[in-house]
Amino acid sequence: MKITFKRQPRETGLYLVGHPYQDVDIKVDKKVCGYINSPSWNKNSWDVWITVIKKDIMEDGNPNCKWGNVPFKKKFSTEEEARAAVPNLIASVLKKGYQLYFSVDEKE
Repeated sequence: MKITFKRQPRETGLYLVGHPYQDVDIKVDKKVCGYINSPSWNKNSWDVWITVIKKDIMEDGNPNCKWGNVPFKKKFSTEEEARAAVPNLIASVLKKGYQLYFSVDEKE
């Protein structure tokens, strides 16, 4: 299981004013399975979200979607700290019995 990262394209226009940093895709074996959410004008932390297949299709009240994002309470002050923590966070999700959900990256 090889974990890599790819920055998303830089935002443009007025949105860039409030969101100066780029979000980062988390990839496992070249498939996107989550992202690192960058700081913005109203939050000062880098947050990690991992995409998993739901154990129960109705656990969030939406029967139309078989996957969900798992946000972590741990916040990071730099992108490098968030990247370093991702392998441990993925391991903790897998240890709890969840399966990673891989979204298709259209550009590859």
